[in-house]
Amino acid sequence: MSEIYRRCTFANYIVGTKEQGEAKEKAVGFYRECTNPNPVSTAYGMLFYGQSGAGKTHLAISTLNNFLQYGKTGLYVNYLELVRKLSQFSMDYMQYNQEISKCISVDVLLIDDLFKSKSNSDISSAKLTYMIEIINHRYYNKKITMFTTEKSIDDLLTIDESLASRIVQMTDDRYILNMNNVANFRLNKQS
Repeated sequence: MSEIYRRCTFANYIVGTKEQGEAKEKAVGFYRECTNPNPVSTAYGMLFYGQSGAGKTHLAISTLNNFLQYGKTGLYVNYLELVRKLSQFSMDYMQYNQEISKCISVDVLLIDDLFKSKSNSDISSAKLTYMIEIINHRYYNKKITMFTTEKSIDDLLTIDESLASRIVQMTDDRYILNMNNVANFRLNKQS
């Protein structure tokens, strides 16, 4: 993670709207449920979706940083960088498995900007297969996985219904955080 991401905390997340406040509360709640020594939750996934600049990544990284402070192993991956790297390694079995292994072995994985593309048709079958391999493994092993995306639930279902339904199930329907009504904070600073 870059230094800018290491500094992301719940404390320095600026709540400017009701939706941001609710998303922050849910993120804190998710962290608390997952670190409860007597868990009652069935959730082991959290999905932030909405437009760029809504604060999805800040909240997700704040949650990841809390897990790291709690003593869990964690990994931040940017979807586009990950699929580019996996594509480069696709003909090298050892390097490919090493990269996939990083994503499936950590206690907590954050996939930022899942399926980032101009349109759903830009998502190749290879890119989808990489995500299926990682997410299926984490789903079946109930490993904490967080996602940020600009795609709606309907978009995710269109891309791959099986994968999308697994993500929804991982979140226990309670940790799907819609941030579509939050204005892009990067653009608002300029006004």
